[in-house]
Amino acid sequence: MVTAAVGASIAGSPAWLPLGAVGLGIYVAWRALTGEEIDTSIRNLALAIASNGGTSFRGSNLTDTNFAQARLNSTDFREATLTRSRFYQAEQLALARVEDSVLSHPALRTLLVTGNGRKKSYEGMNLNGVNLTGADLSSANFREADLLNATFCGANLEFANLT
Repeated sequence: MVTAAVGASIAGSPAWLPLGAVGLGIYVAWRALTGEEIDTSIRNLALAIASNGGTSFRGSNLTDTNFAQARLNSTDFREATLTRSRFYQAEQLALARVEDSVLSHPALRTLLVTGNGRKKSYEGMNLNGVNLTGADLSSANFREADLLNATFCGANLEFANLT
């Protein structure tokens, strides 16, 4: 029945129209998954489809969990408690569902994966409970950021603004 409806809607259309629609869909999905700035709802839809069947930690307490060097594509971290969780050198975290978590901000996600926050600004951000063990945060700006329960063990905080 769905096939008939699709066939009927395409009948009478130029032959290139279905191919163009598929191409546009692939392009939008590619842009959404590479993290380029596009409509957030499109990105979330693309990630919902891509993460179907992946590991779900939705709403879980993952306090002190070590995800270092883990491949995290298709993983659902929505509404999870990630206090002191370690993401250093985790792979494909940009392809995980991270809404309603500290991972939802791309700059913070990059910091947690790379450990490099040198001369970067995290002004006003929610870093509550993040694990920045060993990170280079020299000359970083954390002005008015929420740093409650954050871990800075072995981090370089030289000239960092923590006001």
